Amino acid sequence: MRPSLMIREGYVLVYRLYDVANEIDLLAAERLFSRNYPTGRMQLSRVRPKAIHFSNPPVTLRVSPDELPAHAWFLNPTNILVRLYDFGVISVRLDIPLPSGASQEEVIRLFTRVLNEGPETSCRHVALQAMQQCSSALYKPQWDADAWEDEDYAILYVRHFQQQVTASQVLHAWDIPRVLMGETTRVSQQVSETVLAHTYTYSPEDLAVVSWEAAFVYDVDGVMDVPDLLEFANAQLLELSFFDDRLDDALEGAYDDVEDVHRRGGLFKYRRLRDVSSRLLMTVVDVTELSGRVMNALKVTEDVFYAMVYSGAAEVLGLPTWMESVENKIDTLRSIYSMLADEAADVRMTLIEVAILLLILFEIVLALLGRW
Repeated sequence: MRPSLMIREGYVLVYRLYDVANEIDLLAAERLFSRNYPTGRMQLSRVRPKAIHFSNPPVTLRVSPDELPAHAWFLNPTNILVRLYDFGVISVRLDIPLPSGASQEEVIRLFTRVLNEGPETSCRHVALQAMQQCSSALYKPQWDADAWEDEDYAILYVRHFQQQVTASQVLHAWDIPRVLMGETTRVSQQVSETVLAHTYTYSPEDLAVVSWEAAFVYDVDGVMDVPDLLEFANAQLLELSFFDDRLDDALEGAYDDVEDVHRRGGLFKYRRLRDVSSRLLMTVVDVTELSGRVMNALKVTEDVFYAMVYSGAAEVLGLPTWMESVENKIDTLRSIYSMLADEAADVRMTLIEVAILLLILFEIVLALLGRW
């Protein structure tokens, strides 16, 4: 029987992340938003200078909850945070305060409902409004909100329990795997150990447990560094999954194009080979550059704790697996491009040889006609 431990101050942080454009000019977006909102750049609080490097820190703005559509969700946030990433992602975070004195069972019921009944209408509305207000900063925007690729995440963020406790006491008093999975009954020891494998502490009074769709964070200072790192990892996940889908489409199209090319002949075949290989090359270059920028957008160099949290989040979310899949598909497209480029060169040489033979034949005919 676990001891009772009630929350005095805490929040459910609900995230929705959307891929809305190929790229966002953050400098331009920041200038546009600063006219109407308090804006800034993502910056972690507990790190030494140069311990963590953002290649281009996301633009952050606070939006009034009054801007949400009326009755859009069953919970009312006290704070809305919007972030724009240069690789085309917009993140919307809704902060839902937990009732003072909430027990584990009450939190589980609320958290389960949050996981099952997400604030899709509210968050898409906020993201679309943000797009409209910085439209000139967007490169190749996707205005159809229903077509957006998206990711969701939730964090149970506790600042204070009703008594002062340490991280180890929290782990003993709360069934955190059950909370994060939104389970009304106990989970198996194997599942519990899998979730708790990604548990991180820096001091006796902070704790982070990272899972695939949710996380538990306990921080008496109210610092949001760990939630920000988890949000960043989810933004990277969204982009990599988008690239993976794009490469799937490119590969499927490439196979169809190769089949079509081989049904053609002569000059038409050469033109088709050239067009297909050029398109493949542009896809390879584009995705290689963008995926590299996504994975290099954040580097944790000297902070051991944040390095562990970020690496653990990347492992749980499967970032290395997604990146490997993207790289393998890029390699496949490169191979197809190389094959088509070589074939185009062969066809070109054949056409040149035929043209030379025709010219020689033409000169012979003229010579014969000249004799007559």
